[in-house]
Amino acid sequence: MVTLQEYIEDLARWRGIAKERLETAKTLDAELHATELGQARKAAFDSADYARDHAALVEEQVREAALAEYARTGDLRPGPGILIKRFESLEYEPGQAKAWCIQSYPDALRYDARMFEKAARVLKPAFVEIVETMKPTIARDLSAHVGESGDP
Repeated sequence: MVTLQEYIEDLARWRGIAKERLETAKTLDAELHATELGQARKAAFDSADYARDHAALVEEQVREAALAEYARTGDLRPGPGILIKRFESLEYEPGQAKAWCIQSYPDALRYDARMFEKAARVLKPAFVEIVETMKPTIARDLSAHVGESGDP
């Protein structure tokens, strides 16, 4: 059977390994960025980001132009690759909707567990039992509690 101390030592060792490997990855990343290839990589990603952002702007312009053409002609296919679809949406005041649901359609009201539990801790309804459980917290730095760590 593995003891708690053995688990602690194993956890500390793996945390150390993860930290070392992350530092190595960060060093390699910094070294890559300093090279011509790293600069080309960054430029390529920057260029792709710019193109994606610009495409989103042009897409919105296409949508606006398509709606304008539809309004002018009534054509549901105002351009190549464009189809105008009809959608319905509801417009209402949330307060009125909630009041209506309370009276006419309570199933539409949603149970919010986090909000309920916060209120239940204060209001203490009779059907709620507050149960205490124990959960261990683990120090981030376990090096003072273990021996040497090795790489697996």
